[in-house]
Amino acid sequence: MKRFGRNDEFIIGLLILCGCIVMAGSLHIRYLADSSGGQLFSRSGEVYLFLSRSHTGHEFTYLEFPILVIGENLVPLSKFDTKDIRRAEEVIRITPASITRKVFELGMGRDSRELKYLTPFTDGFYADCGGTICKWMPSGFVPATPEEQVTHTEQQLVTTDIDKKVVNGWSVRDFASLAAGEQIELRVGDAAMVVVENRAAPAGRYPWIEAELRETNQALEVLYEVNGAPRRVSRKEYERTLRGAQP
Repeated sequence: MKRFGRNDEFIIGLLILCGCIVMAGSLHIRYLADSSGGQLFSRSGEVYLFLSRSHTGHEFTYLEFPILVIGENLVPLSKFDTKDIRRAEEVIRITPASITRKVFELGMGRDSRELKYLTPFTDGFYADCGGTICKWMPSGFVPATPEEQVTHTEQQLVTTDIDKKVVNGWSVRDFASLAAGEQIELRVGDAAMVVVENRAAPAGRYPWIEAELRETNQALEVLYEVNGAPRRVSRKEYERTLRGAQP
């Protein structure tokens, strides 16, 4: 049997190393980050919760993964540039007599619309939907009518922080301001209360928002619970969540 010399062993080791590098550069690791947050608007016993249902994807090769681990200690993964995103919102309306909820899609990737500058008015909620004024309707956000675009202009949308403020008669709370363990409690009528909490650990880097409806003599109802920390997922779940691929 022929024995390998040192040069042969070096070449074989080098080939194995190159093969590992090529493989590490072709195999992928995928992470999903669920957008956890929203805003609460209340007026005269009527409550609206506008909640994020968006998902952001981060895809790396095993070769890039060590860089990710080092970078994550300096910059949260949510700050990394990405084009894999699926935007959606959920709106929950609560009154002493009823509760209704609607989830609506804002699109995927570069074709998705971003809902910005959500502002309450006396006649409803308006926002910037990809550069056009839109209004919340029970079916979702729709383009404002020509008449509404005259009376609800881009300049009238609030672009600054409105947390803990009253805007056009609506009291506003923004969940982004909640520290870990902090709660918002809001009574709806005589028998119900909406409770929103950031359940993240004190040193957590990502919000974990939970909203509950607590009613006298009724079981507690979880309205919303999203942990914003990125999680590793399979290729199928990644594709299904972000690109609408069938399971």
